[in-house]
Amino acid sequence: ARTARAAPRPPRAGARARRAATRAAAAAAEESARRIFVGDLSWKLSLPEMEDAVRSECERYGAVASVELPRDRGSKKMQHRGFGFVTFEASDCAAAAVAGLPGTEVDGRPMRANYASKPPAAAAAASGSNTGARGSGPVRRAGGRRHVKLYFGNLKFSATSEDLEELAGAYGAVVDAKVVCDAEGYSRGFGFVTFAKAASSDTAIRELDGVFVPGLSHGGLSVNEYGRLEAEEPPANEEQAVLREIYSNLQADEA
Repeated sequence: ARTARAAPRPPRAGARARRAATRAAAAAAEESARRIFVGDLSWKLSLPEMEDAVRSECERYGAVASVELPRDRGSKKMQHRGFGFVTFEASDCAAAAVAGLPGTEVDGRPMRANYASKPPAAAAAASGSNTGARGSGPVRRAGGRRHVKLYFGNLKFSATSEDLEELAGAYGAVVDAKVVCDAEGYSRGFGFVTFAKAASSDTAIRELDGVFVPGLSHGGLSVNEYGRLEAEEPPANEEQAVLREIYSNLQADEA
């Protein structure tokens, strides 16, 4: 007589959770390999015009799933903020765009392009190395902290914490983003972003320090690791009030 086989044991909850996490990580990696960042976009074109122009340039490298250009909420017109994100249908198309788009002129201004977050291969190759601002060498960290807090200076007074988080999110997962305000609720022109991973903060420093972001910064941003900026004190309250008044007058003139 045949012996009945014992029914297979159901998988443990821990095993199911690990498989679910593996699938989620694979899906996130696949999406990150298809999503790129585009920057230094000409602000002479309106948001719809620039969306069409970016899509047209990107479609030279393959099918485009979506084009997202954040809107400048401080502008009364449909104005973009000089950067955005493009998601391709396939990862090889994104790779071709990252290789071919940098320097491509749109309305007379050469654009920048890179992965919105590091693709898996690049992340693995870069593990264990921390690149400093503008390729200046390793960024030193006390105690080997995983979460890294960055200082963002030279912000417009109209910039919000949400604006700062949206910009920083192009370079990795953001734990916290905050524009510092005075007792009356007015921006003091600087803020802080905490990234979940050190590699993300290094990329943000390298890509954003000294870069002008329309709608967000006065001239070039000042971006560096918090705690190494003793010489970069924010303006005194009196000077800040004068700058705020000048900015308000400029906004009134534009209106």
